[in-house]
Amino acid sequence: MDSFLVFLSIFSGIIAGTITGILPGIHINLVASFLLALQFGDPILISCFIASMAITHTFLDFIPSVFLGAPEDDSNALSVLPGHRLLMKGYGYGAIKLTLFGSFFGLVLALLITPFYILFLKFCFPIIKYSVPFIILSISLFMIVKEKKKIIAFLVFVLSGIFGLLTFQIKPLSNPLLPLFTSLFGLPLLYLSIKNKTRIRKQKIVDLKLSKKEKIRPLLSGLFSSIIVSLYPAVGPGQAAILGSEIFGKLNTKEFLVLIGSINTIVMLLSFVMAYQTGKTRTGSASAIKEIVENFDFNFLILLLISCFIAGIFSFFICKFLSRIIAKKIEKINYSLLCFFVIFFVVFINIFVSGIFSLLILVTGFFIGIIANVSGIRKIHMMGCLVIPTVFYFLNF
Repeated sequence: MDSFLVFLSIFSGIIAGTITGILPGIHINLVASFLLALQFGDPILISCFIASMAITHTFLDFIPSVFLGAPEDDSNALSVLPGHRLLMKGYGYGAIKLTLFGSFFGLVLALLITPFYILFLKFCFPIIKYSVPFIILSISLFMIVKEKKKIIAFLVFVLSGIFGLLTFQIKPLSNPLLPLFTSLFGLPLLYLSIKNKTRIRKQKIVDLKLSKKEKIRPLLSGLFSSIIVSLYPAVGPGQAAILGSEIFGKLNTKEFLVLIGSINTIVMLLSFVMAYQTGKTRTGSASAIKEIVENFDFNFLILLLISCFIAGIFSFFICKFLSRIIAKKIEKINYSLLCFFVIFFVVFINIFVSGIFSLLILVTGFFIGIIANVSGIRKIHMMGCLVIPTVFYFLNF
């Protein structure tokens, strides 16, 4: 294999991951599915492209997460995302830098533990797979019990679960996850930003300092949480982050952002390791690679991990550069108009990718998302849209 072509694939993946990361509604799974449909090119080069794109996406996708969908104030503290909380105080750039710290050092940690993770999977995965429905349901119920508004949290969880079950049953709907997540987690935040006429204050281009404890604790928590996510489908990074913070002690806003950043990247890298060791996949990127590569051996895994590390280095500086530019310009932009444009864009993407039936999903999920946002509960309860269908699947209902 020509080294030049490998590096070209990696850097092309970095460019693609940057685009999918900063544009809401354009997910890496869409690109991976598109590549699978084309069915051309060298499988190894395509795999390097997908791996580097996936890792880059985990670094860059915090830019729209932080800068879009911010509420007017943080009076509903529990329902306000940590990144938005800092954005409203003028520290959006600092929030991005915290997630970058978590993503990069999470990547390094994941690479270091890979040999131990392989051994763990070899001996424990055959047992763990039988516990999947009970563990993911227990985690979800634990999250509900931790809420002050337990009844509303339970209601949102059940409604989201029923919504997920029905969505996956709509046969004409291609790529159901796209409208499912857009409707629950994306559109409600954007709508409320427009409704409340949110104004973004002048952003300060400063780093938010972390003590030694604030660096180590969220990274260790992120590593633990990521292993949970990698083992159990339907457990999202948000659920794992809260679970990790409960075990390692309550984290402040800065630590939580480091934690989330680390989880996203670690989970992606470990998904490639799991595909190698068990043949099971937990991410769309790993699934695509497994589908196009016939011989997923150890040497191929090493190549993927090298691709991930190179992508991580470049992604750190790309994200830092772009977030600085956006932070300087965001206060001058009509925020309501920007959110309206993003809504129009993601609805168009949903119709284009998933078909006209996606409109039904978008409208239905939107109202469930509104309930979760205005009631002040954590948005992770809407992950019932995956948890309940997964439980039904494993129990053969």
